[in-house]
Amino acid sequence: MGAELTPPNKKLFRIDMTAATDFSPPAAAFSAANCPAGKVTKVATPFLEITHTLPELGNKLPEKLEGLAIGPRLKDGSYLLVIGTDNDYSVTQNSSGQQFDVYFRMTDADPYQTSIFCPLGRTSGCFFHDANGDSTGPATLTTDYALLPGMLLAYKVSEADLGTFVRPGPPFPGGINNEP
Repeated sequence: MGAELTPPNKKLFRIDMTAATDFSPPAAAFSAANCPAGKVTKVATPFLEITHTLPELGNKLPEKLEGLAIGPRLKDGSYLLVIGTDNDYSVTQNSSGQQFDVYFRMTDADPYQTSIFCPLGRTSGCFFHDANGDSTGPATLTTDYALLPGMLLAYKVSEADLGTFVRPGPPFPGGINNEP
């Protein structure tokens, strides 16, 4: 609750794994103990700056981006890169542990400060809140307010941008990709 809506560090960095140990089957079982330090390094320059790519949302991005996938190869030889987030900041709880849907008006300077809490799954019994999530008075939910959506951000990246990217093959029988 009360997180920065436009954190400055929304950057995607490349990592260099050329010195990394291959833990693919039938190699030794993976563990932190057999992963030597310093074998994977981060390239200093960001590969992608995400912070200001969404002017349609007033350059406000979710606090945390939670998934990244390199999608299919496109007709021009480039690739689709997809970055995703869920909407778990649209649910919160107060200091007593009661959960609420959180509705935001994204046109406000600080949408969290003016957000409205409603009992889960309801649009009545809503209220404005203090820093602890406790009621400071009743609120009427209007169409200006909405739950945070889950998002998928899509980018087109060149084959050169992906360096030595190798599309994964089929999962290893009985290996880590087949675990439930």
